[in-house]
Amino acid sequence: MSPKRLAVLTGVLLVLFAFVAFFERKMPTTQERLDKGDVIWDVNEAKIGKIEINRDNMTLAFERDGDAWRMTRPESYPADGPTLSSLVADLSHPAREGEASASATEPDYGLTAPRAVVTVSGRDGKNGKGESHTLSIGREIPGTDTVAARVKGENRTIFVRSTVAADLLKPVDGYKSKKIFAGSALDVTQLSIARGRGRLEFEKRKNRWWMTRPAADLAASSAVERLIDDLLAANVTEFLKIPRAELAGDGLAPPLYTVSMTISGKPVTADIGATRADGKSVYARSGGETFAIDSTVTDELAKEADVYRETKVARFDNFAAKKLVWSSGGAPREFIRDGAGWKEAGKAVPAASVEDVLTAIGSLEGKDFLAATDWQKISAAPELAAFTVETSTGDSFAASARPSGGGNVAIKLADRPEALVLPAADFDRVSTAVRKIAPAAAPAPAKPAPPPKKKPS
Repeated sequence: MSPKRLAVLTGVLLVLFAFVAFFERKMPTTQERLDKGDVIWDVNEAKIGKIEINRDNMTLAFERDGDAWRMTRPESYPADGPTLSSLVADLSHPAREGEASASATEPDYGLTAPRAVVTVSGRDGKNGKGESHTLSIGREIPGTDTVAARVKGENRTIFVRSTVAADLLKPVDGYKSKKIFAGSALDVTQLSIARGRGRLEFEKRKNRWWMTRPAADLAASSAVERLIDDLLAANVTEFLKIPRAELAGDGLAPPLYTVSMTISGKPVTADIGATRADGKSVYARSGGETFAIDSTVTDELAKEADVYRETKVARFDNFAAKKLVWSSGGAPREFIRDGAGWKEAGKAVPAASVEDVLTAIGSLEGKDFLAATDWQKISAAPELAAFTVETSTGDSFAASARPSGGGNVAIKLADRPEALVLPAADFDRVSTAVRKIAPAAAPAPAKPAPPPKKKPS
């Protein structure tokens, strides 16, 4: 680093140090601002348990539900997280931006009939109810970004930031959560889709998704996860007021789709109906609310069940494979991973050759499913081969392959109900790769020790 650049950086550090030493450390704490009257009240955000807003001849109420907030009046519905976070932050320690002079000619400032009256209540504790504070909001003060306000029990007019009023005067729908399914994909353990007379159901077992209806089979995890991601990303584009008698006409009574997800152990359900006139959104309903969402969410919901079934014979990463067993006619061959290499019967074999077999197995993909009854018909035919792949993650793929006619091979896995049908040429590549693994070389015989030399007589 050049001396000039070092000097500049040193100067910047000195300026920052001076700011901290002479200015920031002298900035008042919240308690000091409270003592001086700059803060109307100071409540720990985490201890606020209820907020009630009276305005427009109605009452809006919000209560903390664990770490989340829920609207309880005028209707019960999950509250929008960012909106409530901003509201709680504003109301936990609202700043006093000024105070009106006390005089007989003081204007009303709109506080005789305030635009909003908000009450902030702390959570009830062992010693009774938590502390409570009430603030009335009046008119905007021209030429400033403040509004008139008055604390309950005090006979003085103060000024607070306009953002406080803006948070209290949002449209009712502005407080409602736009998320239908809130949570992380990692927290989803069950998913079901009812559509007409059919039903799709999935459940997560360890790190893999399984279909339980209409067939009990291994699911294509990537397809299920894509569907879950789409559902978690779905947002309300508009809240709607639809009379119950008109729900049928909008495809919601009965719904075209009913989607249920279990997220962090809690089930959440949404009904999805017909496409709206704009062609870009569909009617939907959840938690007693009717709304519109983007119509693209139905693209995945409309897919056939087979799209969500796993078509790979064995899905694994080569580096995770720890054991490979292959049997085709003769004695089975068993390969065990040994660090970066592979061994057969305790003797080293070419690692690259075993990796080629694993790659060929991992690329096997079914083009169709063979029903259990059809598999029974061909199960008496000689087995082409059987193989097992075990992984360090606990997965095990045990398969049996038989000819199924038409230049195809059927592969039946031990834990799946139907066999997968694939081109015989694909399976031949696996057999060829196995044959290329040369048997482990036997160790060279030890050379006999030379005879002892005779001592000279």
